[in-house]
Amino acid sequence: MVLYSSMLSVARSREWIGRILSSSRVSNSHVCQNTHAWNTHAWKWGLACGAAAMTLGLSHVAIAQNYTALSEPELSEPELSEPELSEPELSETNRSRLSPAGPKTEQAPTEQTQQIAQTYVSQSQSNLSIAAITPPDLPSPAPSPFSPNVTGIVDLANGAASIHSLGQLRPTDVQARVADDVSWLSDVILPLYVAPGGAHWGWIYQGWLIPEGQTYLAIGRDAGFAMVKAYENLYTFPVLEARADGWFRVQYSPNGSAWAHSSHLELGDVSLAVEGWETRLQSQNSVFFLDSSRVQPLRSQPEAATNMLSMIPAGSLIEPLDFQGDWMQVRVTRPASECRALAGATVSEGWMRWRGESRESLIWYRPGESCS
Repeated sequence: MVLYSSMLSVARSREWIGRILSSSRVSNSHVCQNTHAWNTHAWKWGLACGAAAMTLGLSHVAIAQNYTALSEPELSEPELSEPELSEPELSETNRSRLSPAGPKTEQAPTEQTQQIAQTYVSQSQSNLSIAAITPPDLPSPAPSPFSPNVTGIVDLANGAASIHSLGQLRPTDVQARVADDVSWLSDVILPLYVAPGGAHWGWIYQGWLIPEGQTYLAIGRDAGFAMVKAYENLYTFPVLEARADGWFRVQYSPNGSAWAHSSHLELGDVSLAVEGWETRLQSQNSVFFLDSSRVQPLRSQPEAATNMLSMIPAGSLIEPLDFQGDWMQVRVTRPASECRALAGATVSEGWMRWRGESRESLIWYRPGESCS
């Protein structure tokens, strides 16, 4: 109500000032002719302005006071309390049955794991400088050997932009198993662990995946496996990490991996070997980069510096000559169609990086195909 009265006073004051101004408008000639009249009007003008100013000033004070009262309520800071948090309980049915530690996030291996041997094969324990560990008791009851179904195996190299592994776990005598696809797993006995020196988790046992205390899973039938087609008709396991004390981490499903020890590679009827990819790649007549959407630099030295010779497009014929760490020395023919040089082709040699920052292989080969 006070705010309304103040606003009404301002309006009336403005109307009064307007009437005075209209009544006191005179022409210049009238001012010159009647100085007394001008003084009279000036006196009235001053009186009116003074009254209006006083009215306006009081009105503005009243408006400001009422506006402040309406727009600035008293505020108090609320008291905040931290809610109590509790970790949700996970039932055993919600935990992965295919991995001792659930899905793995790929991380760059340490300097120790980067130095995986070119090839180390367990032929006899006396040939190894690694301390053996006692294997756990075999599964009981032991299932009959099962020949895995290759239709239940995912090839991790098919359509991949890189292969996230250091090497492979394969049969020692590949030539004897070269047409086995995955049937060689029916002769494998390999205990799996949660961590190096950690608790025993389960088995790859004669074609079965046997988690400790859980249902036996037939490989390729009850449990899908992820492997690499490293040979024309043979799948092998990717090795993600390898340590100097004989422990290595093997991947067996898209999100599942476990640790095993090199002293257990001969427990089954087929002996096993861990091999770095550079050994397998160096034996190939040609390789290609998995990411075909990018051109790759050819360098004069095995280092990333101002030494680039040229850019190599996809489809070029790349022959590996030597491997040094993350780099390979190559002979490149371009343009080429598979193993055949096209008209006007040139040949150059240099170095290309074959392994990425996370130790993944950027190159691959076509098993069973040769450019010789």
